[in-house]
Amino acid sequence: MSFHLKERINLPDINSIGFLYEHDKTKARVAYVQNEEKNKTFSISFMTIPYDDNGIAHILEHSVLCGSKKYPTKEPFVELAKGSLNTFLNAMTFSDKTMYPVSSENDKDFTNLMDVYLDAVFFPRLIDNPYILKQEGWHYHLEKPEDDLIYKGVVYNEMKGAFSDPEQVIYREIDARLFPDTLCQHESGGHPLSIPTLTQDAFVDFHSTYYHPSNSYTFLYGAMDIEEKLAHLDTYFNQFDYKDIVKPFIDQKPFESIKEEIISYSIEEDETEENKTFLSMNFAIGQSADSKMYLQMTILSDILLGALGSNAAPLKKALLQSGITSDVSSWYAAPSHLSNLSILLKNSDIKHADTFKRIVFDTLNDIVENGLEQKLVTAAINKARFMLLEGNVEGAAAKGVVRAINAMESWLYNDNPFSYFAFTKDLDDIEKNPKILIDLVRKYLLNNTHILMLHAIPQKNLNKQTFEKVHQDLQLYKNSLTKDDIDTLVKETQTLLHIQQTDDTKEDLEKLPLLSLEDLNETASDYPLIVDKQDTVTYLTYKTFTGNIDYFNFFFDISHIQHSDYTYVGLIVRLLEHLGTSNYSVEALSTEIDSYTGGVSFNTSAYTKGDVSIPILTVSGKAFSEYTPTLLTLLKDILLHTQFTDRQKLKEELLKIKSRIESNQFFGTSHVVAFNRLTSYYSSKAAYGQFTGGIDFYRFIADILEDFDEQASTLIQNLQRVYAQLFNQHKLTIGYTGASTSIQDTIKPFLTNLPNTPLESVPFIEPFGILNEGFALSQDVQYVGQGYNVALDGLSFTGHLLVLKTLLSFTYLWNTVRVQGGAYGAFTILDKEGSFLFMSYRDPNVLKTIQAYEKAPEFIETLALDNRELTKYIIGTIGSLDTPLSENEKGLVAFNRYLKNITLEDVQKERSQVLHTTIEDLRQLATYVEKAMSHKARCVVGSKQSLEENKELFDSIIPLIK
Repeated sequence: MSFHLKERINLPDINSIGFLYEHDKTKARVAYVQNEEKNKTFSISFMTIPYDDNGIAHILEHSVLCGSKKYPTKEPFVELAKGSLNTFLNAMTFSDKTMYPVSSENDKDFTNLMDVYLDAVFFPRLIDNPYILKQEGWHYHLEKPEDDLIYKGVVYNEMKGAFSDPEQVIYREIDARLFPDTLCQHESGGHPLSIPTLTQDAFVDFHSTYYHPSNSYTFLYGAMDIEEKLAHLDTYFNQFDYKDIVKPFIDQKPFESIKEEIISYSIEEDETEENKTFLSMNFAIGQSADSKMYLQMTILSDILLGALGSNAAPLKKALLQSGITSDVSSWYAAPSHLSNLSILLKNSDIKHADTFKRIVFDTLNDIVENGLEQKLVTAAINKARFMLLEGNVEGAAAKGVVRAINAMESWLYNDNPFSYFAFTKDLDDIEKNPKILIDLVRKYLLNNTHILMLHAIPQKNLNKQTFEKVHQDLQLYKNSLTKDDIDTLVKETQTLLHIQQTDDTKEDLEKLPLLSLEDLNETASDYPLIVDKQDTVTYLTYKTFTGNIDYFNFFFDISHIQHSDYTYVGLIVRLLEHLGTSNYSVEALSTEIDSYTGGVSFNTSAYTKGDVSIPILTVSGKAFSEYTPTLLTLLKDILLHTQFTDRQKLKEELLKIKSRIESNQFFGTSHVVAFNRLTSYYSSKAAYGQFTGGIDFYRFIADILEDFDEQASTLIQNLQRVYAQLFNQHKLTIGYTGASTSIQDTIKPFLTNLPNTPLESVPFIEPFGILNEGFALSQDVQYVGQGYNVALDGLSFTGHLLVLKTLLSFTYLWNTVRVQGGAYGAFTILDKEGSFLFMSYRDPNVLKTIQAYEKAPEFIETLALDNRELTKYIIGTIGSLDTPLSENEKGLVAFNRYLKNITLEDVQKERSQVLHTTIEDLRQLATYVEKAMSHKARCVVGSKQSLEENKELFDSIIPLIK
């Protein structure tokens, strides 16, 4: 055997055994975490140290998956996404490492995935093919001599999108400025202004330096034949000799005093600059490989700042009550071998910087002097313990991937991949000696000069000015070129386009390993429910082992609520966890929840059953079985006794809601914003979602805040009125997942005092109609959606559509919108109710993308696939249907099927249609795409300039942020 075992260790906290191996020839490291997990994970990682901001590590991550020696297709990664049973397939770049993880439950598929990834990282085509860097990184794009010269590239556009998000800007600058002498000084993802400096020679040299077995960290997780997997690894590792690779991890010299710096971020011309400043305070802590301190600091950050969701955090409370900010976020992170605790104030003003600093230090000094409230410590420890133990229950597609990332947190620095898998003793130590936390406050927060105050102020049109200059500089450069130089650029551009538009040969495609249809399970998964209807309440029980955790979902039918009150429903579900009750202050309630439960949550959406959509308010909670009565008592108190009369607290929460919609939705998931808005044009369910959590809800919150003092009384009255109508036993459905045999007896006290009054339903809201909106946001990329509900044109859902979705997403859209168009992503979205949409992500184009969407029917009509290619799409589709689920997730699927009246026969019919899809079935679906596109219904979130340049596509162009 070419590996020797260096260590074997029991890992009881994650129900596993750890094995650490070393390859004899290259000293490559392999960690195997053995357990009964069927969903196996493989990850190979490399230390990758950026030397400037050109994004070399990130672009290389993309590019190694663009073909290899053994698998010379243009994009094996995409071929795997099309035709594998993978449960996770991706790659990721960190500031200090690059990881390539995959997962699958099928051992043959798992072996195939391993082999493709191993060949990709060690023998990529990028070494001899400069057009891969041009496509994935950047290139001068000039299709005709008279055109303007532009930059194009997938990562280039991805990072333009990332640097359009103000929070992303400040996150990235914090690490660079807090640790300026370390690798953190460079942006591993790449800065858009620096990416075009990357050369092919540097690209190849970086790969040869770092992508070597001697610099590799291989992680295997789950139930597998480890001897077989090690032999597989040896076939690759053994082709290399040992290489001495120095770890250039430089410790940062501590600052002698607190540093304060100011940067700018971009807003649109018509946005106000008032209260748009981000203030941050960042503490350098210690070594990230110290898993014990990492856990201690995580718990401390929750106690102080609510990093894990606590509403009782004293420092966060002090900052919010000061009136200098609308929202506080915090995180404890390790961007490299060093870690930091950061506090970020949103929607503030630079004049509050000194007050911010004073509040932080005054609060911390008070804590050191008077100690932490024991209940807060206990609650934070219990919350962390619950989260860590819950993660051990079988299921969840990405569990092994998360373990791989955890392993690398320490492995890269102290050669121990198992540090983060032992936590019970460390939690017990904190519980026995909470003074540990006070010592951390004193050492790392108060008696620490290595602190950075970094603030980001808004600047109108900064991005526009920056990239207008880039464009002008490009034209000046073009003007300096000779005719021969310009002809060369045109030739290179056309060559790249030709490569992108040329299909892989059949011979190359057949080199990729592929399962057969016989490897697939014909039978759909069944999650049987015990259904018991008692009076007006329906009990749904999904009985299963959950590690002594009880999961509850209470589905309240609220179809009696008037349309004009939908926004109040959306507001109430966001307030319930953050307001006090007649029995508890908000701090006391939060502490009780954290002390005895795994958390509670509230949300609302509409369920479609046949032709009828029903608005549902869902109340969820989980707890270890011994604390289930406490969980239900707390939920009942929230549903019956929440107090809405504290005006200051209400305003505080409204400001927080507005801030989080802007940061988490508008900037964080712009494609989801565009998708949800587009579907509201034809879907009642989506229109409901707009009022309870979408753009209309955001405007409702913003309008109240513009004149809060005048509107507060009316707001409180309406909240109280609607709240009193929500929680009614009539037509209540209760879903329980767990092992209890007497759960109904446990639940009955919860129902006491809940109204049980028949309420008359009102007609559900109508769709908005086609609005064709462009929403302007300070971004340099677009999120382009177009489509419609084909059921309205008389077309019914079939499982063949799911195969078409796989084909369109990973072939047509991938090639036209991503590869040729330069977008970071593009995908097909469809559902059983008739929705059929295309959506792009971080896209430099608008019109070109829409034109690609509208040509899709032609692609389908002329589709030519051999049996092998068709099999690939069928396998990939089945893989997407068979995502591993935790026991709680299985219960949720079962409840969802019941609420939507989806039978096992329906699910089996859909699966059988997928498995027996023919070429002719797919060609006939061209009508579906043609109908979806023919309505010209579209919604785009993007830069105002791009929207205005394509104004003929829209009925209105509207600022997204108020």
